[in-house]
Amino acid sequence: MGTKILSDYSPASLSGITDDQGNSIVNPSTEGGAAGIFGDTALREIRTGLANGFLSLPPADGTANISADNPLPYFDYAASGTGVTARIVSYPGGASGNALRFTIAADTTGTASVSAFIDCDSAAGYAQAFTFPVTYGSATNSTTAKLKVEVTYYQQDQTTSTGTASGTDQTFNALGTGSSYQVANGFVGGQIPDASAWAKITVSVYTTASAGTARSIDIRSITRDHFKASTTFFPDQTDPTQLSGYIYQGAGDLWIQSGGSDVTVWGNTRSQEWTTSHELRRSQIQAGSVDLLAPETDNHINGITLRRTTDLSIGTADTTSATAITWSTATAAPVSTGLSIGTAYWTSGTTVTVPYDGFYLIHAQLRFGSGTGYNFRMFLYSGSTLMAETNKEASTTSARDLCEATTVRFMTAGSTIVVRASTTATGKSILVTGSNNELQVIYLGGMT
Repeated sequence: MGTKILSDYSPASLSGITDDQGNSIVNPSTEGGAAGIFGDTALREIRTGLANGFLSLPPADGTANISADNPLPYFDYAASGTGVTARIVSYPGGASGNALRFTIAADTTGTASVSAFIDCDSAAGYAQAFTFPVTYGSATNSTTAKLKVEVTYYQQDQTTSTGTASGTDQTFNALGTGSSYQVANGFVGGQIPDASAWAKITVSVYTTASAGTARSIDIRSITRDHFKASTTFFPDQTDPTQLSGYIYQGAGDLWIQSGGSDVTVWGNTRSQEWTTSHELRRSQIQAGSVDLLAPETDNHINGITLRRTTDLSIGTADTTSATAITWSTATAAPVSTGLSIGTAYWTSGTTVTVPYDGFYLIHAQLRFGSGTGYNFRMFLYSGSTLMAETNKEASTTSARDLCEATTVRFMTAGSTIVVRASTTATGKSILVTGSNNELQVIYLGGMT
C-alpha cells in the first residue's frame, strides 16, 4: 500500500488541500500511476495559464445560472439588464466535459461577461507579451449578438490600468456554429506596458438590438498562452564582459542587434559576416549592428483588372484631351492581405491609384468598332506624363480592331494611371459585345 504524504504523520492532512468547494488543489496520495502531487484544479491552471480555464469547475449549483450568489469558480461575473444569462452545460467534446453557455432571451437586450485576473510582470528587460485564445462553438446565426474578447493590464492594486483595453469582437453570424477561437493579442504593440502586475481577461456577450428568437453561444475554454519575451537576449558565451545581443520586433520591422560590432550568419559550407563597413540589399547598417528589415512589399505580387461593360463613344483629339476611359467593374482584386478594391487601387471612374512605391506592369486593350479609312490611338498617362501610346489603322477585313499598349514603370505610391483613346474620324466607339476592354495594373515589387 502506498504512503499517503503527511497523513502517516499528521492525520489532519488526509484530505490534502482543497478549495472552498472541495475541489482538489494538492493531492496527498502516491497510489498508482494516476496519482500526482497536484489536483485537477492546480494542474489545469499550470497547463492553461488560467484557473478553471477549461471550465471543469461548475458553480455550487451546477444547474442554475451564474450569478453573484452562484459564482463560476475563479471568475468574476457581471451583467447589465436581464436579457443575457450564463450557465455551465455539458460539452462531451472538451477536456472537462463542460462549456459556458451565454444565452440571450428573445425580445431582450443586455450584456454579460466573465473575467479573471492573471499575474504578469513588466520590466524593460523582461519584455513579456501574452495572447489569450478563447474557443467557442454553437453560435446562433444572428447579426445583433456579439462576442467580445479583450485584455486590460493593471498595476498591483488591480484597479489602476496601465493601458487601453485591447481585443476583438465578432457578430454571432460571422462566428458560425463550428468550433473556432477569438484571440486578445496582449497589448497594442505586443509588449506588456510598464508597471503592469496583472492582466484581466474578459469575455463578453452583448446585443446590438433585440430579436424575436433566443440566441446563444458556448465558450469552451479561456486560456493564456505561455508568456513570450518580445525581446530575446543572448549573453556572450566566450566573453562575459561583452554586452548581450538581442532580437526584437518594433514598428513592423525585425531587428537583430549584436552586443559587439558584427553579426555573422553561418551556413553548412559558407558564412557571411556583416560589419559596419558592409551594406547589403534590403539591410540597413548602423554602428555596431545589422538591422534586418522585413522585405515590406517586395515579397508579393498583387494588382487589379478593370473592364468596361457598356459601349463608349470616342472623340477625335490626339492629345491629352483624348477621351479618358471610364471603367465599369473590377474582375480581379488585389491578392495581398489587407488590400481591397475600394481602398487600394480603384473605386470608380477613370483613375487607378497605385498603393506602393515600386515597379508596375501596365497593360490596356480596347476594341474599336468597324470601319475603314481612319486611325485610332491609345495613350497610357500618369497624371500629365505620357507613359506609352500606340497607333493602329482600321482594318479593311475585320469588323472590329484591337488596340493594345503595355509598359513597365517605376511609380511612387499615390501615382495615377489613366487610359485615353482617340480616332481620326467622328462617330467611332469602343464596343463591348464579344470583346474584353481591359486595364491591368500588376505590382511587381520594389526591386532595387
